[in-house]
Amino acid sequence: MTRSEMDLQAWAAGYNAGAQGKAPVEGAYDNYSFHCGYDEGAADRAQAVDREKAVLSFIEETFEPDLIKVEDFELFTHGKQVMDREGKFMLVFFDLLADDVQQLFPDEVLH
Repeated sequence: MTRSEMDLQAWAAGYNAGAQGKAPVEGAYDNYSFHCGYDEGAADRAQAVDREKAVLSFIEETFEPDLIKVEDFELFTHGKQVMDREGKFMLVFFDLLADDVQQLFPDEVLH
């Protein structure tokens, strides 16, 4: 086995463990870092969870839950499409540059 093949196997082992929510494999790459006993990606994953919670909290605080339908909108970071009963919708997402939840009304952008 070549060094490249060993590196690829180590990366795959770490990536697959992370994707399954398992503890990282020591000496394997995960999708963030090379593990040498320290999980650098844990802070990034925790921050992503916090951002997702911020988007969902904004939606819960702004709308009556039984009057809207919420779907994932993956073109934006933690994006959600919020649609009302009339079929009008807005996008709610976490803006990484502003470090805050933002909303976008596609009808206003298109006109």
